[in-house]
Amino acid sequence: MAIDADKALPPELRGKGADVSESDLKDLEKMQDKNVVQLSRFHLRLRRSGPTQVVRYSRDAGAAPLWPSVTHAPEHTARTVPPCPRCGAPRTFEFQILPQIINHLKVDSELHSAADFGSAAVYTCSKSCAPPDPGEDGCVVGLDGDLEVSGAYAEEVVLVHPPLNA
Repeated sequence: MAIDADKALPPELRGKGADVSESDLKDLEKMQDKNVVQLSRFHLRLRRSGPTQVVRYSRDAGAAPLWPSVTHAPEHTARTVPPCPRCGAPRTFEFQILPQIINHLKVDSELHSAADFGSAAVYTCSKSCAPPDPGEDGCVVGLDGDLEVSGAYAEEVVLVHPPLNA
């Protein structure tokens, strides 16, 4: 089986030949250093909370996910995290699912379809708007059999960091 040498290169150098400039290499070195620093931050933060923490939650203004790397971190843009489709309010970071959740789910790592990710961040409506009409997402059946609006979120957006070994 042939190895695709281009896939072994960092994305910044793929498709380039012997014409890689000294500047390109220095930029790559800086980026790799940033990734080492970011991964260290990620591991230190997780170590503080212990191996049983599987979710980081924060609705504080300015809260953001802690990604394991800089280069593979999903971009938070208006396209990737659009405003709430119901009320138009911006979506904000609410919680992050950490990769150690996989250990607690007892997923078979030998399966090719096994779950694997670096981290997942969930963004929700900053106004926590609920569905406007009964029968839509977020509605529940009350004890008396009537539909009641639960106040649940109508729609979330998830950004996923790929596994570091991908």
